Amino acid sequence: MVRIFKTIVIGFAILGGSLAADEASAAKASKTTPVQGTVYSVDAAGRTVTLKASDGTTTTLNVLRNSKLRRNQKKVTLSGLVLGDQANALYDASMNARQLSAAGVTVGTLQGGVLGVNSGSGVVHLTTGNFGTSAHTRIVRNGKISSLGSMTAHDHVTAHVTHGSALAPRILAVGTPEPGTAVDVQVEGPEEYEVRGTISAVDLDAKTVTITPEEDIAEVTVNVTAETLIALGDASATIADLTVGLVVEAVYDPATLNAYRIEAHSEEEEGYAEGPITAIDTVAGTITIDCYGAPVTLFVDASTKIVRNDEPAVFADLQIGDEAMAEYNTVTMVAKEIEVYVPEVPAAEPPPPSN
Repeated sequence: MVRIFKTIVIGFAILGGSLAADEASAAKASKTTPVQGTVYSVDAAGRTVTLKASDGTTTTLNVLRNSKLRRNQKKVTLSGLVLGDQANALYDASMNARQLSAAGVTVGTLQGGVLGVNSGSGVVHLTTGNFGTSAHTRIVRNGKISSLGSMTAHDHVTAHVTHGSALAPRILAVGTPEPGTAVDVQVEGPEEYEVRGTISAVDLDAKTVTITPEEDIAEVTVNVTAETLIALGDASATIADLTVGLVVEAVYDPATLNAYRIEAHSEEEEGYAEGPITAIDTVAGTITIDCYGAPVTLFVDASTKIVRNDEPAVFADLQIGDEAMAEYNTVTMVAKEIEVYVPEVPAAEPPPPSN
């Protein structure tokens, strides 16, 4: 009888311990943490959204089927969130978003495959319509901050386009000369590599272009297909327009070496500026760099590649005082690439020891 009683007591103890552990686990799972910031990036394939706080820190949350997403007080899916929106979220210990509420400008949604990209005008042509871009258009590709130059004919695009503004009164159909302006462009597409260098050979029969990279690495020969987007300056071009000696950037499939996009630039129109950013005009979409005492004002658009502290960035991330290096077109004064670094603040010296 004593042995049976002990067995029952031990059983209850084990059961109680198990229940307590389950309750503790459930309590931990139910505990949520608040976070607020702007919607910095969205990865539709990875089912994540990244918020950026005012201090620059980022929080990446998983979006599950039971995550409650709202924008401007209406239920939305992950693709309904707009980059740059102000958002508040609650997430659990596994970084799963329980709920997220975002607010921003009223937009319409345009989705489709890419037919063409004009970096000069900033217009993107989709299978379902056209839209324009500006310095404030935020672009992500496969969940990473990007620019127009990364888009390919294999991509699928979700663009949120503003309504009722002077810049974009409406979403317009294919062929309309004045497309609306996108607040953001969310792109999903295949993996890609990029090479910048000088064309050393063009084979019109084989439809290949060989590029000698600026870096001391092996030449890259890419295939030009019917889906390759080619641009010579601001104009669309064909492989027949590419010649030996042209400086180009090519985006290609690392497995097949098929070129997604080839852009050619004139070295005579390339300028370089280095120095601190002394002014930012958010209305005009410009920055001014004090280049060794001579100010250089550059336009920023959606094709401008921006890097801040070795991380992809957007126009809104640039700040006065940042040390900048910029490549730009000397004719249009549009910045092609801007790299900025935040000057390190020297540590305060400790006070002298008191006697």
